[in-house]
Amino acid sequence: MKNAFHFPLPHDASFGERITALKESKGIKTIQSLAEEIFYKFDKYNKTDSEETNNSTIEGIRKRIASHLKPNCNPKMDFIKEYCMFFECEADFLLGYIDFPTKENQGIYETTGLNNTSITTLSSLFNYQKNMEEEYQPMEYNPIETLNILLSDEILAEQLLKGIQDLLNSDYKIPAYHNGKPEIVNINEKYNTTLVPKCVVPENDWDVIKGQGKHNDMYLLTLVKDKEKTWENKQIALDDDFFEAVALRTIEKYLRKIRDNYSKRK
Repeated sequence: MKNAFHFPLPHDASFGERITALKESKGIKTIQSLAEEIFYKFDKYNKTDSEETNNSTIEGIRKRIASHLKPNCNPKMDFIKEYCMFFECEADFLLGYIDFPTKENQGIYETTGLNNTSITTLSSLFNYQKNMEEEYQPMEYNPIETLNILLSDEILAEQLLKGIQDLLNSDYKIPAYHNGKPEIVNINEKYNTTLVPKCVVPENDWDVIKGQGKHNDMYLLTLVKDKEKTWENKQIALDDDFFEAVALRTIEKYLRKIRDNYSKRK
């Protein structure tokens, strides 16, 4: 089961896995906490002045939830309705017909690929903007219009998002060079073998300089200003700051281009 953003779930996720994902998406860590929240949310559970009586009812709810988390459970319709009201989801999700809590978010995902957290965030931003407009408040902050501007040019938006991706997940940190020869590789199971330029990874300090001491796992990029005087050179540390600076510069570059295009259209 996915844990990072919870949804979409695998289509074969069980009823219990769907309840668990909903629970975690609301930041509820334990079954006990879920039972307590359900107890206090619904009027059908009688609240008394007796802590012992209340705890007994909560314990009954907890046991019921625990039974629903087991494989091949068969919850009653009343409990399915209760879960739907508490988690603000649709029964089709709990029963495995859709993989998002609502059909609306399922449709958005199938069109855009956005996960449930992203959809919820965009919806909140849109509702904020709409409420400000309805209340005739000055719109100094217009998040949805800003997104529309950022996504107005497909090519620039793609390059911008690539820069952001590099900033968030910079895994390519080992220098390599082309040796002028091609090689045949099988990139993945989906595609057949293909011909690509062969890259060589440095194997020793004669191919590429590394840092010293505690920096001996860090590569150094050597630059020269005259091809005939290669002994006159300078090293740039290929550390996290370097890769972050490159990614940030890429983001800035395409933000400026998007801004310039927007200014021309105004």
